[in-house]
Amino acid sequence: MSEKVTNFINSVKQQDYATAKSEFQTAMAERVNSAFENRKIELAQNMTEGTQINEASYTVPWDRDFNKDTKKWEKKYNVKIKADRDFSEADVSGKEADVKKFLSKELDFEEPEFEMIGLD
Repeated sequence: MSEKVTNFINSVKQQDYATAKSEFQTAMAERVNSAFENRKIELAQNMTEGTQINEASYTVPWDRDFNKDTKKWEKKYNVKIKADRDFSEADVSGKEADVKKFLSKELDFEEPEFEMIGLD
């Protein structure tokens, strides 16, 4: 039991109702504030649980000619592209939805091809 509740009970026992009123209001304010704080934390946790971001990194076939568009594509699709030394493959990373969008729009990947590189 909190100190404020104890003070409230003692004030009532002593029939000091003016002090009891003040102690009661203070105790209730503390309880309400604590409940609000707990509820804010609970709401924030619920909001973040449902919005996990799926980061992904995939290796895809690459062509040396693609390099001229790499920076443009990175900016447009919010992905990071890193080609290997011989430009036969590249790692494409970012949010999974952004990577899929990039692959389907710029490299003409179809949904069945996503499975081959681990995208579904």
